[in-house]
Amino acid sequence: MTPTALTSGATVPVPDATIRVEVRWDPAGPTVDLTGLLLGADGRVGGDGDMVFYNHPRHASGAVRLHTGAGRLEVALPSVPAEVATVALAVSVDSGTFDAVTGLHLLVREVGNEPVLRFDPPELAGLSALVLGELYRRGAGWKFRAVGQGWSDGLAGLARTYGIAVEADADGAPSVVPGVAAPAVAVVATPGEERLPADVRDRLSLRKRLVGEVLAKQDAAGVRARVFLVLDASGSLEHAYHDGTVARVVERLAAVGAQLTPDGVLAAWIFASTMTRLPDLTVADLPEWTRRYVRPGRIQDFAADPVPMFRPDGTLDGEALGYGNEEPKVMKDVVRTVAALPPGPPVLVLFLSDGGVSRSQQIESILRKSADRPMFWQFVGVDGANYGVLERLDALTGRRVDNAGFFAVDDIDTLTDADLYARLLSEFPTWIRAARSVGVIR
Repeated sequence: MTPTALTSGATVPVPDATIRVEVRWDPAGPTVDLTGLLLGADGRVGGDGDMVFYNHPRHASGAVRLHTGAGRLEVALPSVPAEVATVALAVSVDSGTFDAVTGLHLLVREVGNEPVLRFDPPELAGLSALVLGELYRRGAGWKFRAVGQGWSDGLAGLARTYGIAVEADADGAPSVVPGVAAPAVAVVATPGEERLPADVRDRLSLRKRLVGEVLAKQDAAGVRARVFLVLDASGSLEHAYHDGTVARVVERLAAVGAQLTPDGVLAAWIFASTMTRLPDLTVADLPEWTRRYVRPGRIQDFAADPVPMFRPDGTLDGEALGYGNEEPKVMKDVVRTVAALPPGPPVLVLFLSDGGVSRSQQIESILRKSADRPMFWQFVGVDGANYGVLERLDALTGRRVDNAGFFAVDDIDTLTDADLYARLLSEFPTWIRAARSVGVIR
């Protein structure tokens, strides 16, 4: 039986049983070590014992056990403590980077059966630690998610991300020590944020710090960018607007703009069958902006005649957007906007989509042509399927530089802020370095 090959962000249900994960690579290269981290709902470990690795091969609960030297870890899902929401599956190399490792992949199986899932991480250059996947709770069951998120500072960087530090003992081998704080970062002051409600302001401050920490871990502390926001409002996402999911996502994404954009202003678009440029999102006016533009207020039947995009009170009338998915229309407008910008920081486009992508050739063409522009597309798949070309971005040829990233989650509310920002910004710093090297940005 050939295992199902997964792309980054793909999720698959797994049985509530003992799951074996195996990491394999070409043995002619450096040794790869496998690690399991038991994470709470906040995306962090509860203590240093929640990191299962070669110096600590068995969790106290008995639910997670590492077979040292075999590249194999078993997770007895029925025995995982109730407070554990996710078991992250990571790999690292003792010295150097994964550039010297070939054939790296992860296999997932139920113990006693053949492998059913396989994940080959698309990006390894410059990384010395990598989360290949996660086993996470979904309702009463469990799912596996292919991740591919990496660090350049090895096991120490990975451990600190999740609340543990790794230091060298007397023999030079890593040992787990608790209580090491995340590296200090400078939080950007957003103009007018003092006007925000206290709870929103507190969340914004914490989220900006998390964004800064993610960038600092990738040697990109202090990087600046103009952040653009693109929102899918197709009919299949209607429920996510009305139950507040999209509004919550927008608040979390706005923190990226607040930390990267000195003036705290994000250009914004919304699209379905057609699209419109929205008034700029000023972080200091976030609650009012969300109220006016992130609840389209659709009606059930198509209007007989064209309707205005905005109501007399200035709020968005979602009916005018239609119900389909026409990504190329909004992507072309974003590219035109970037082309007209004065010199300044590069653009990070945060593009929310629930799939149903049917214009793959057009999207490919836009991505290739925009590779010469100072812009990076970060696509986020939410609550959907059939992401088309977005799932094949790393294999897309004919570009001066890889200018796009993609990950998908079936319920974005289940991602902690730390995890969300780590995924949103996993490729952007790499693109900045690559774009500078070929002269796309200075």
